[in-house]
Amino acid sequence: MAGIVCKHLNKKYGEVEVVPDFNLEVEDHEFVVFLGPSGCGKSTILRMLAGLEDITGGELSIGGKIVNDAEPGDRGIAMVFQNYALYPHMSIKDNIAFGLRRLKTSKKEINERVDAVTKMLGLEPYLDRKPTELSGGQQQRVAIARAMIKTPDVFLFDEPLSNLDAKLRAHMRYEIARLHKELKTTSVYVTHDQMEAMTLADRIVLLNAGEIEQVGSPEEIYDYPETLFVAGFIGTPSMSFLDLDVSKTSDGWTLSGTGIVLEIAGEQFALNENAKVVMGIRPSKFHLVDKPIHGKTVTSRAEFVEFHGDEVLVGFSIGETQITAFVKAGNRPQEGDTVHFAVEENEIHLFDKKSERTLRQGTSPSAASPVLAEVGT
Repeated sequence: MAGIVCKHLNKKYGEVEVVPDFNLEVEDHEFVVFLGPSGCGKSTILRMLAGLEDITGGELSIGGKIVNDAEPGDRGIAMVFQNYALYPHMSIKDNIAFGLRRLKTSKKEINERVDAVTKMLGLEPYLDRKPTELSGGQQQRVAIARAMIKTPDVFLFDEPLSNLDAKLRAHMRYEIARLHKELKTTSVYVTHDQMEAMTLADRIVLLNAGEIEQVGSPEEIYDYPETLFVAGFIGTPSMSFLDLDVSKTSDGWTLSGTGIVLEIAGEQFALNENAKVVMGIRPSKFHLVDKPIHGKTVTSRAEFVEFHGDEVLVGFSIGETQITAFVKAGNRPQEGDTVHFAVEENEIHLFDKKSERTLRQGTSPSAASPVLAEVGT
């Protein structure tokens, strides 16, 4: 068993508190990704797990043992860094075997384990080369092999792909996911790249200013953001937001703002008369229609059109707020054209303006119900 339990972990640098109160349980064999912007505390927390940063307060256990004061080598972990950290004067084989030699492992066992991990990672042709003779992706595979050969209980990854180009990052994401399925080792992975988080994680821990904003599967984080921060951070391009006022009608609710009036049933939201809300819509949730449908479309003018391959990104404005929508490339408008978009009620998100928390009730969207909207151009 190699589960990780963090109870009220705290980290201070002098008087500066960077991680106030971190609580999380990582299950045995789970792949958890710490995601968030620069400075959110994700790498600091990872380094506390590794024993590379002292823990100011709280309790950390790995595999059922409290390890607050344990040395990194006694925690049953292996860490893969962003900068590879390979010894330039050593061959690839010596880099991989270095940790085992320090442990005075027998030569026969070292050779057997080097053979096993290099075969798994496709490194056999490079064993006699030096790190400078390898590409960035190959060097990162060497760093992973060096971690794997120790047969750790826990893998810790600190932004391991950030130095690679886009094509290599995609390939290495696949390699890491494949290795996790084969090795079934508990893994904690730090990144600011949401694509890495969405494709690798069993669960995502989204951090903001040292605190957890939301924990969930990639689908839960994307489809049901619990806060305005989560909604704005996840998704590329990001969700568009509009400030709206709420009023009750005989058969539902009206959401109104500058240049926009929406009428919704509102059964899936906890709404109150005269409340102020923020509405969020993802670019993919706008549906281009040929003609305005009274009470069901938003109408504006295309301000820019960006080609993205199979789709184009259309920018338009509602009041003073710029909105973006994806449209099939074959049905693209031209800049300056009048555009009409239909939006379904179960595809919008509403957040309380003050608390910035979601107003959605329940864990799954209700049946599709069109938003009734009129937006002046």
